[in-house]
Amino acid sequence: LPLHVGNEWQYESVRQDTSYLYLKIIGEKVISNREYYVLVDNIFELDTNYIRTNDGIHYYSYRDNNDLLFRVFRDITIDNDTYNSLRLKTIIETNSTSVIRTKAGDFNNYASVEEGEIERDAGIMFYYAKDIGLVSSFWQIGRIDLVYSKINGIETGEKKQ
Repeated sequence: LPLHVGNEWQYESVRQDTSYLYLKIIGEKVISNREYYVLVDNIFELDTNYIRTNDGIHYYSYRDNNDLLFRVFRDITIDNDTYNSLRLKTIIETNSTSVIRTKAGDFNNYASVEEGEIERDAGIMFYYAKDIGLVSSFWQIGRIDLVYSKINGIETGEKKQ
């Protein structure tokens, strides 16, 4: 996930109707002597998200006065034990031969991540493209696809209003 002030992503969400979701990095903030990026969105239903990484591999979120590890990326691979304490399963595969197609473009260097509850075998698929972040996700009742991104000043796709 490229963390830089000004980066933004916009997704088309398809459930019973179509809407647009956004995520944008608007600044930086020091909390408990750690530097976080400030994210605003209409995805996670939080007013503000604080995300940080020291190494581009381990990503932390500041929530409820805690620094929580929420994702571990190795190149394009993701560790599969991040959510075990929540009794979730995570299955990771990397793929550089097939293509994920979105309105923002085609991505052929991606990782697919399946996460779900162990007891219910209910899952969500996430597709992450290298140097872009999340490009597509689907679950039992809907999906989201990237329609626009601005990463390090480079725009892909068409921004919706």
